Amino acid sequence: MFDCIRKRRINFLTRLFLWKEGAYNEFRKSFGANHMRNRKTEIFAIFAVYFCIHAFNGITSPFLPLFLEDMGYDVTMRGILLSIGPVVAMLTQPMWGGIGDRSKNKSRTIWAMAAGMIVVTALYMLSYQKGIRSLLSGLPAMTVTSIFVLPALILYSFFQSPMQPMADTVTMEYIYQNRPGFKYGIARVMGTISFTIITYVTGVVIERSPGGTSTMFPIQMAVAVFMTLAMLFLPKMPGKQVRQEKTSAVSLFKDPWFLMITVMAFVVATTMGFYVGNFSPYLRGQLHAGEKLIGLSSSVSALLEIFLFFVTHRIIRKTGILNLMLIDLLLVAVRWLVFAITRSIAVIMLMQFLTQPFSWAIFSYTLSVFVQRAIEGKMHSRAQGILNGTALSFGRVLGTLGGSFAIKAVGETRQQIVFLGISVMCVVTLAVAVIVFRRLGWKFKKAPDRFALGENDAI
Repeated sequence: MFDCIRKRRINFLTRLFLWKEGAYNEFRKSFGANHMRNRKTEIFAIFAVYFCIHAFNGITSPFLPLFLEDMGYDVTMRGILLSIGPVVAMLTQPMWGGIGDRSKNKSRTIWAMAAGMIVVTALYMLSYQKGIRSLLSGLPAMTVTSIFVLPALILYSFFQSPMQPMADTVTMEYIYQNRPGFKYGIARVMGTISFTIITYVTGVVIERSPGGTSTMFPIQMAVAVFMTLAMLFLPKMPGKQVRQEKTSAVSLFKDPWFLMITVMAFVVATTMGFYVGNFSPYLRGQLHAGEKLIGLSSSVSALLEIFLFFVTHRIIRKTGILNLMLIDLLLVAVRWLVFAITRSIAVIMLMQFLTQPFSWAIFSYTLSVFVQRAIEGKMHSRAQGILNGTALSFGRVLGTLGGSFAIKAVGETRQQIVFLGISVMCVVTLAVAVIVFRRLGWKFKKAPDRFALGENDAI
């Protein structure tokens, strides 16, 4: 009886997650109706994983800076604390990748990460419990908070940051080996849908709850528990530890294309680090937006991403890799220029909607295509590691930490000066990139053969 109930629930949730009718029809055609019953559980588990991974981001990205502000940390200290995450991610992602490669079941590795998120959320919840504070009443209040918040910040990045790469690896291998024809974008878009829903709901709950921003953690605990249960149904994907030819990364740094694109990635990551660490406090403190409106702003920023993930491969074929990167950087510059010259919440939300996908998700997607297409096969891992570790992670650290010190220097009431500086930095980088690309043979209507995409190239 239990099995029957569980199968009916999985059937309903699978249809719910495959919200687009065409996606569900493609699902049936790809897998075949005769095997649906055995495969629904695995597909549901994959969707649930992406849903939960991005739900964590939807909860923490807009509201964790506000929680730290409510706990008494000033803008400089918040910048220091929030910069810990990208540093930890930069150091630990290779470790988790090695564990996954040597594991008999990489899905269990993700399960361990989800279980770790339960511990992380518990630490956050302990930081504001009155009973704990009374036991440690001899210590300053900020010290009591830091005893729990600092380990939680470190462990959050330790467990959460590698989830997305590991989930991508498991999903790609599963599709390649067992489900050819199934679109990765259908699974990935679940994350964007999750971010959109959870961010808004969390903002509403926080604004209406007497507990304020601390209400985010019971929601996060529910997501973590659900994720640990859903991961029990993930397909078993063994690690593939193989001996690879030893290669040096020196050749990458001799490649002017790679160097320039690494600089562009670093600049975009810097703007994103500043946004995550400082923009929500700006909306609440300077524009007097409530948590519900902040959640809605973040939700709106992800809406366009849902559509774009279905058509990004077509956009890249039309524009080319290099052109889309330059367009992304231009849109980032416009985004921060508008933030610098207006205090209208409506205009800011419109810019969030139009430019946020290009500020991170689409640019990251384009970087992956660049590595696969323009970098020698045996150097793919090295190139991806340099871009993710050096450019993206370190850029986010600098954006979070440097942005906080910049705000402290100019004053929180004059943050728009910092926004203008970010826009100028993007414009300068864009101009340098165009000059360098032109000297290397790039033209707007014709990229070098190295970057040309054929009709049969997978992207």
